[in-house]
Amino acid sequence: MRALLLRVLAWTCPRREERGFQFIDLGASGLLESLANRSLEALSLIETYDPRRFARLKRDLKRFALIDGGGEFYHHGLGAYVMDAGNMQARSIPELAAAIVHEATHARLARFGFVGAKVAERDRLERICTEAEAQFAARLPGGEALAKDIRAKLATRWWTNDALHSRRLEQLRASGLPAWLIAIYRRLFSRRHNSDESPGR
Repeated sequence: MRALLLRVLAWTCPRREERGFQFIDLGASGLLESLANRSLEALSLIETYDPRRFARLKRDLKRFALIDGGGEFYHHGLGAYVMDAGNMQARSIPELAAAIVHEATHARLARFGFVGAKVAERDRLERICTEAEAQFAARLPGGEALAKDIRAKLATRWWTNDALHSRRLEQLRASGLPAWLIAIYRRLFSRRHNSDESPGR
């Protein structure tokens, strides 16, 4: 349901294209210019300090999309790094550049079929993407502290089923969906979650 909603919104919301990337304000928040300008500044930082990675990124990540809340993720169907407005505005440009590297690594892995359907798979993928993020940060002037902070994030497993469910509920609420649709999502998740934990799986 969330994937379908995002695809529909992507074709109806404000957008801007520059340097081969597309920027989309999925929540029509009025922050499209800020999303584009800050992302472009971060992309320039990647191009300056890690040009080989930037060349790969241009092939792997096509879009940047803004939502009203619920964290961030790579959306394979949109080929987009989806971030919430709060994160986008609060991060420094080096932090945003490192986050772009993280999600672009997800995009690259997804191109080869690694999408992390199970928690154990997501554990491995998040460690790979976080390490890529930290390695990029270490290339920046004075970036050793940022790299250390990035690696420290792995102490909190944000990719568990329950953590993902909480963020998706926040995303759905922020999108303005009616409560009855959100209730359906909650029931579907509960049914699937119970099935995933059943014996023999």
